[in-house]
Amino acid sequence: MLGGKNTTGDASSIINTHGSNNTTNVYNNNLDIKMIEVIVKGIMHDSLPVFQEQARQKVQDAMQDYVIALIDELVEQKTPASKIEEKLPSPDIQYSIFETAKAYAKSTVRADKNTLINLVVQKINANEEDYDELASLDLAIEASSKLGVRQIKFLSFVNYIHNIAKFSQGVDGEIVVMDPSKENKFSFDSNSYDFGHGVIRSKEEIESLYIDLYTKQLIDVFPEGDLSMVSLSIPLTLGCISATPYQSCNLVQNIKRRTGLDLTDQHHAAKLKPLMDRISIFGGVESFDVIVITDIGSKVGAAYLSTKMKLFNS
Repeated sequence: MLGGKNTTGDASSIINTHGSNNTTNVYNNNLDIKMIEVIVKGIMHDSLPVFQEQARQKVQDAMQDYVIALIDELVEQKTPASKIEEKLPSPDIQYSIFETAKAYAKSTVRADKNTLINLVVQKINANEEDYDELASLDLAIEASSKLGVRQIKFLSFVNYIHNIAKFSQGVDGEIVVMDPSKENKFSFDSNSYDFGHGVIRSKEEIESLYIDLYTKQLIDVFPEGDLSMVSLSIPLTLGCISATPYQSCNLVQNIKRRTGLDLTDQHHAAKLKPLMDRISIFGGVESFDVIVITDIGSKVGAAYLSTKMKLFNS
């Protein structure tokens, strides 16, 4: 049904899938693969006649690829089978599936399937009463359906530089953000940061963590040649960023607070060469500093990062 492979999820049994038999395969939490496949293909079926006959097989292949990736992401995000059975038949979710599957089927090279699917599964898992979150996810899904891979990588890079932070677990189990660039989120005494919940780190340790974030880890996530200059007009139009000469993200200040290094100092900047090299692709520090990523752009960028990190951890 889904090719000949074994698939495992967290706390799951191995699922054997072979050919086009009628076996109903079940992931952990009683996730019914056949049900998901039937619904997704049913959503797309009526649109197939609009494609030229010679492209129809490519569309069908893309749909099958989409189905497999959707199932994997549902398992990755630990979506309960009860929620899938409740949400998947709803017109709202089906419309999001249709739009993202259509975008991928139209161009499997231009569209970023994993980002599209990550956002759809986030919507499936979202609280039905959180209308602001659902509206934001709808806009992120719409934007990612229209953006190409290069533009999504650009948003992901902007989000990485400004919003990715280091975390630790407090003595009470609370997840604590350790970010010296966020004012009023910590206290500083002598040479140590107190981030609350019993999380205390030396200034040297925090700076070392963020230098690693902007060098070794940055190279892993965005290797040499992975990023390229893009037109800002489409991300601007879709509400993913704002960019004017009169605004600033305080990039230099925030990087200095996190790493202790001043990007305007040649010797300091050399210690963050991977960061500087990638920022230079988009016009350098001054040009990059006026690009403000919105909540929609952050959601798109974070979805790409999430799927990228999943590949690293697999």
